[in-house]
Amino acid sequence: MTGILDADDMLAKLDEDHWNALVASGEYTQKEVDKARRKLAVREEVSMCKAMLLMGLKAKDELVLRIASLQLELEKRYLAIETLSQYHAQHAHVNTQVSLLLAKLYFRDDKKNKASVLCQELVDLYKEANTPDTELTEDAAHTLASPSDPDGYRQQRAKDKQAVADAFYILGWIAIHAGDHTQAYTVWEDGYTWLPNDKRLRKQHRKRYCWDQERVQGEADGKGQDGCANAPVDEMEAFSVDEAHQAELALNLFSRRTQKNRVVFRSKKPIIPEDERQMVLDACEQFAADNGGGWGTVRHCSVPTTDVAVEDIPILRPWLRTLMRKCLAPMLRACFPLLADGTDLGPRGDRVRIHDAFVVRYDAADRSVSLPTHSDTSSLSFTVALTEQSGYEGGGTWFGALGGKVVDAPAGHAVAFAGPLRHAGHPISHGTRTILVLFCYIEGFRYGKYVGFDGEDDLEHEHAHSETSESVHAFNGVRESGGESETKRLNGLGMDGGVDKTGRCCDGVLSVSGVHGDVCRGVGGVKVDASGGQMVGRKKKQCGDDDKYDVGKGYIVYNETYELMTTIDAK
Repeated sequence: MTGILDADDMLAKLDEDHWNALVASGEYTQKEVDKARRKLAVREEVSMCKAMLLMGLKAKDELVLRIASLQLELEKRYLAIETLSQYHAQHAHVNTQVSLLLAKLYFRDDKKNKASVLCQELVDLYKEANTPDTELTEDAAHTLASPSDPDGYRQQRAKDKQAVADAFYILGWIAIHAGDHTQAYTVWEDGYTWLPNDKRLRKQHRKRYCWDQERVQGEADGKGQDGCANAPVDEMEAFSVDEAHQAELALNLFSRRTQKNRVVFRSKKPIIPEDERQMVLDACEQFAADNGGGWGTVRHCSVPTTDVAVEDIPILRPWLRTLMRKCLAPMLRACFPLLADGTDLGPRGDRVRIHDAFVVRYDAADRSVSLPTHSDTSSLSFTVALTEQSGYEGGGTWFGALGGKVVDAPAGHAVAFAGPLRHAGHPISHGTRTILVLFCYIEGFRYGKYVGFDGEDDLEHEHAHSETSESVHAFNGVRESGGESETKRLNGLGMDGGVDKTGRCCDGVLSVSGVHGDVCRGVGGVKVDASGGQMVGRKKKQCGDDDKYDVGKGYIVYNETYELMTTIDAK
């Protein structure tokens, strides 16, 4: 008989009426109500999966992964880690997907040593059962579907190979975050040998080939200015850390005796002649025209900037290799003669390697005028002015450790500095400023241990923070809750306002006085300090002298950093 409701229908209607009334009252938005309903449904599914796990009604691996995924959706990452870690500890066999997800969550929690152990375990198991550049063998099928189900077997095999590629990629990033670029590229090259079809590993292989290959006959010869290759330090203008910043961590990279507090240098002569500068600008404009008619960006960033990766423009690759060998590397050798470990950069700076190189354009017309305070993921960094100062107003690089001094350079001149040194792009107010930017590392020199990058934060510590998860927050526009009153309001819907019972913010990151911590040490890229705090062994110390640069303006996330965030995205 139509029109008759059974008990389930009546309960469903009452439930629907309840939610509609909440929206109609104006106290909650439809979006908030939908989110609350989804959370309730997820919690019910978690309970159901746990019951099924106890009763053995489904494959345990599958259920554990589902429970962890649901806990992540509930923004309870610590619970997902607990679920996965307990299961992993209780089972002798290694489930690829469980191990990988747990490694990703450890990485996001800044527990990179634990993430490294799991990733290395996956890599070692894969190597034991395979040879480089081959398909996964049946002997390695400890987590694979039965060969009697060919489609399922192939699908699972592909998933496991992808998991191992992820493990290689994350291992490299763990090394990057520890300030050990040499180890990172060693891991990625090894990964490329075993899994050459993975686009991320192939990209890293190609980058090293691009910048490290020997100069071949007929390669374009970047002239540079006479004497550049043997530029003595007295041909460089030096800038020293002021008295208020004697604890600056970047000083720890070098011998204090020889460095004498000098961490920023500016060339007194142009190192790139006018014709070469124009060649670079023309090549970038041509590249932009060939790729959609305008400059793009290698950053996913809420701060507008436009730039081009040098490695993407074939004509610029040999030019920059030559310039690096003849001029820039010897210049670094002169400016930074002795490292903290007692070694040097080589007779002509031969140990210096390019990690990333790009041409950046700041244009007042499109509001791409500056960058907030950050430090580079590099041992040493360069900026070289490509445009005349008459073409813009403002600009230059601001350094907090120099007492807030802005260091600008005429066209063709270079500014070299220690990568971990906090700096910002001083805004331009008119015109266009274009610069060449290089992030460099020193082969075999693990600089991270001298600036506090080799330890792990304890998330139970009141000042803990997690860099990469903050990048994910920034990119996705995730905000902390709006305070106690907002939390209470959302609790009325059965929501927690984005903070779980441990005090962590919605993605498992502790709230520090309402301000997220360090945003990211990106690929080649930058680590933005959005609160104006100076990083001291990864803990914050308020500086208060750079407020005009640190007002939470935005976040800098390079393409490869975005690839990392995509890789570790566990949802």
